[in-house]
Amino acid sequence: MKKSGIWNYIKKADLVLLSAFVLVGILMIVVPLAGTAKEDAAAGDTETESGPMVVIYTDGNEYGRYPLDEDQTITVSQLGDSITDTATNVVQIQDGRVRMEEASCKNQVCVNTGWISKTNEIIVCLPNRVYVTIESGSDASSSDTEMDAVAR
Repeated sequence: MKKSGIWNYIKKADLVLLSAFVLVGILMIVVPLAGTAKEDAAAGDTETESGPMVVIYTDGNEYGRYPLDEDQTITVSQLGDSITDTATNVVQIQDGRVRMEEASCKNQVCVNTGWISKTNEIIVCLPNRVYVTIESGSDASSSDTEMDAVAR
């Protein structure tokens, strides 16, 4: 019996090559998904960020991360400009907002900044080289992020 139509042009090698392409395509989809499933399972073993986080930096290095929805007071102490001088800042997190409650600096600009509660807002204590900001966590909604300037 003679083959008709498209089968006149397709050879066994063509079918093998087509099968190889399909298999590679399927593997390109399945393998990355399997990797993310393992990462998700591993992430389930550790504590994950569920909302906005208060991040405190000293001298440009991260000092600590704290949930914005958990009321607490953090005291940040570090060496000041001289060996005998200690720079101290007290950061208060309460009712979904954060402020610099106390600072050992002279000008108290950071204390007078008051409460912040939105993502990317910042409190800076320049003399003590401390700043506090709010960063969005993995479940934070995009409505928490507001633009405060217009770019052209």
